[in-house]
This record gives sequence, structure tokens and C-alpha cells, in this order.
Amino acid sequence: WCWGDVADGRLGITQELNVMIPTATASLGSTASEVAAGGAHTCALLTNGSVTCFGYNDTGQLGQTPTQPASSNSTPTEVALVATATHVSAGKQFTCALLSTAVVHCFGDNASGQLGSDSFGAARETPGAVSGLTGTVVDVVAGTGHACAVMSTGQVRCWGQNDQGQLGIKSKINASSATAIAT
Repeated sequence: WCWGDVADGRLGITQELNVMIPTATASLGSTASEVAAGGAHTCALLTNGSVTCFGYNDTGQLGQTPTQPASSNSTPTEVALVATATHVSAGKQFTCALLSTAVVHCFGDNASGQLGSDSFGAARETPGAVSGLTGTVVDVVAGTGHACAVMSTGQVRCWGQNDQGQLGIKSKINASSATAIAT
């Protein structure tokens, strides 16, 4: 169930007016166990372990190839993951999923390294593993342009935009791979 601004299909409904009361999205294909709202997109983790996303898709944050001009999709569409997911988190224009294999895969915008792909710039609609996450990941959370993972050891590792020091790594330099926070 979603409500608010309907622009760009972010609520998973085709209505043209903003929604002031909770309204059922288009069919997800299964029951949702978790919902993640990004800047203008939404993703749901379903009880069968799949992830489905809808909304604005200018950088591949829905796990689909964007069309030009950038497309919106109000129809929930399943993301092609290499394993089932246990958690999903959405940033401004990117999405990360914690897979049942205890690794994190991200997709979408990568201007600040928020995909953790050891590079900056090129957006990616295909989910890919975050570099620098050695060990077992137990949780992941996405911010506006950065993400952090909690490891089974209790260590926290972050990557992406760091202009305000949000990665906790004693600098303001963006990181394109998971980096342990300073303690």
C-alpha cells in the first residue's frame, strides 16, 4: 500500500492525482515482507525472496535498462538477482539488495561510487556485487548517495558519497568500494 506523490510511477499505481490515503499497488506477484522507498522509486522484498521495483528509472535503479528519455514504470517488475534476497534498501537513484548468500548487490546511479563497484560514474541496471565486503553481511542500508553494510563480526563498512563525512572514514573523499568505518 502506498500514498503520496504519484509522479513517475513511484507508488505502483496508474492514477494521475496524488494519493492521500493508502492505496494498493499493482500486483506484486507475492506478498511483500519489506518495502524500500528511494528518491522517486520503490522496491519490495517479497516473501519468496524476489525483489520487485517500480517508479522512475533514469539510471537503472529498478534493475531494468532505462529508455531515453528516462522512463517511469508504475508496473512492479522483478529484478534479476543471482540468488534470493533477504533485505532491500533504496537510495536516491540506486538500490541495494542483501542476498541469501550474504553478499550485497547494487544497481542504478554510480556517480559517487554508491554501487561499490570499484569505479565512479557509469550507472548499471544489472545488479552487481559490492567490492570490499569480505566476510558475511547481515544487513545493508542505503542513504541518498551512499550505503553501509553490517558484517557478522559487528564491523560496519560503507561506500559512495562522502562530502559530509557520512562514510565515517575520517575523510570527505568518496569511496567506490566498501571501507571500514573508523573506530
